[in-house]
Amino acid sequence: MIEYNIFRHAGDSLTYDDEVVLAASVSTTIGMLDGNKFGSDKDKFKDAFRTIIETAGYEDIADPSHRFEFASEQAECQMPPEAEYMIMEIDGHVVESVRRGNVSAKIVMSGEMRSLPNGKFGLSEGDRIICATSNFYRKLTDEAILADALVSDNCSEWMNYMIRRISDSCELKCGNLSAVTLIVRGN
Repeated sequence: MIEYNIFRHAGDSLTYDDEVVLAASVSTTIGMLDGNKFGSDKDKFKDAFRTIIETAGYEDIADPSHRFEFASEQAECQMPPEAEYMIMEIDGHVVESVRRGNVSAKIVMSGEMRSLPNGKFGLSEGDRIICATSNFYRKLTDEAILADALVSDNCSEWMNYMIRRISDSCELKCGNLSAVTLIVRGN
């Protein structure tokens, strides 16, 4: 089972330009798109990205093990070259991810934090993942993210600790902030 919390914040921007999509079925698929480079086409690309993630999560794809592959191939074909995004699929105790640009994920396991690589990576109960845009990470140190992960009991608490750090430094008005926290729980 995957516990998650999603944070979307427009800050001082007139609109929220990023896209965060979570599709849960047999597996959990998360897509995050940094929408600040699209200008007037942002809604078109946000809609296309949302459709890609939702289709991968819910449509009757002949072999469910190909859902992640389907989503990553569709994103590569449909998103413009300047698009920055990350797609992750968590199925049991395995996460598979692909990222392009400055949207990335970090994993906390066994009291240490590291960047989540592209490709497949094994997970254990209690492992924690944060996927965020570069604008969200810019406001936090790796040490702060790790400390907050280690003292929190759930995804909501972990996210709230990080948001509090951003708020305390008066950075919530800095534009779009997007993040998803996840914790691998036992069945």
